[in-house]
Amino acid sequence: MANLTGTRAAALMQAQLASRYGVAARTSTAAVTATGTAPAAQPAKTATSASKGDVATISPAARRASAQIADAKKDFTALSKEVRATLDAQYKSAGKTATPKLDELSGRALAAIALNQTGGFSRTEVSAAKAALQSRERESATGAIKGGSFAAYSQTLVTQYDAMSSEERQARGWSERTRDAAATLAAQTNGAMPSLFDQMG
Repeated sequence: MANLTGTRAAALMQAQLASRYGVAARTSTAAVTATGTAPAAQPAKTATSASKGDVATISPAARRASAQIADAKKDFTALSKEVRATLDAQYKSAGKTATPKLDELSGRALAAIALNQTGGFSRTEVSAAKAALQSRERESATGAIKGGSFAAYSQTLVTQYDAMSSEERQARGWSERTRDAAATLAAQTNGAMPSLFDQMG
């Protein structure tokens, strides 16, 4: 028999994700293996070769991952000033009316803009940073939800939470309750029980 508390928590989280990202979970469990775990995600390509001259280019995702490591070590106020300088350089190159280019910024750098603790960012920049953070959440959530692997998404959320700075958690609106709920769901659906989607169906 399904754990009632876990089922209720899962239903609540599913509803919140569907409302936030505009996607609905599938009842199919094709994405989950016989052991109850989701297949390992394929690593993202970090570089591509140009058609001529074999010149390698680094993808935005790879640049973002590198920035995430570097930014995690920085003082948050210093990082905010650094991000301010980065945006100013963008505007100088593309013009004051240019839209901020945020795809290569780390999550912590986006949090610096979104929280705007230094007061150095405009409303447009703050809104853009919040939208970028939500977009990254959506990318992570929609693949797992559409694939029917709620356990995989829950475990991914736990991993992401543990790796995040407190500032990024605050900017995303994540708390210890977010992590605890995800950890509970991941544990309940990790091979010992049927798919959570089956239980909710």
